[in-house]
Amino acid sequence: MLSVHEELDNHYGQSLAHIGLAQVARRSGDLAAARRHYDAGLRLLRHIDARQHIVSCLAGLGRVALDEGDLTEARARLTEALTLSRDAGLRAGIARRLEAWAVLVAAEGDHRRAVLLAAAAVTLGGRQPDARTEDVLRPARDRLGEAVVGVLWAEGAAMTAEQAVACALDGELPEPPARPVVPVSRDSRLTAREREIAELVARGLSNRAIAEELVISPATVARHVANMLAKLGFSTRTQIAAWVIGGR
Repeated sequence: MLSVHEELDNHYGQSLAHIGLAQVARRSGDLAAARRHYDAGLRLLRHIDARQHIVSCLAGLGRVALDEGDLTEARARLTEALTLSRDAGLRAGIARRLEAWAVLVAAEGDHRRAVLLAAAAVTLGGRQPDARTEDVLRPARDRLGEAVVGVLWAEGAAMTAEQAVACALDGELPEPPARPVVPVSRDSRLTAREREIAELVARGLSNRAIAEELVISPATVARHVANMLAKLGFSTRTQIAAWVIGGR
């Protein structure tokens, strides 16, 4: 395919072929080839207004640098990729870039921010945590403990795209809850359905995601969450998450 586009002098087609070859090379462990193809695609795209594909090349180069352990190069490439995604309003791209940033800051030893960014990536991307997410969370649990990771996950899941980007690029952390998290013993104040929803809140799920899992409406979930906050004397979902995790 690449040779066909080269014969036609189709720079856009060549760039897409290079990106595809780079992805295959990285999956097969040939990082040198992956870098070469991403670089070639990026050179072609710099002359075309195709920011989404430029971001793909930059992010790919950042991932290759992460695989090689070159954190300085990875940070430079991922910074440019996330900045372009933000400026272009590419929400799905922002979510994917935040996932890479979570890996980066975890490699740099900042496990708190890694959990926040992983949670934001999953929530903004509208997906469930997977093996890649667990690769970030596992070392964080070892160093910070399950309860702290649970609270951080809830905080990260509640961040807006703008807050998450600022957390990655500038190290800005979300504001702490207006009221401190107060341990509350598990008792009969919550109904069985409310306890079920509380567990899902602790997993970082949005009201819509909880509704889909339980096959109920988002409005019903919102009503249950409001009831839980009132019963427990809390003001944020983060406090619910911490209460659930603290009682395990």
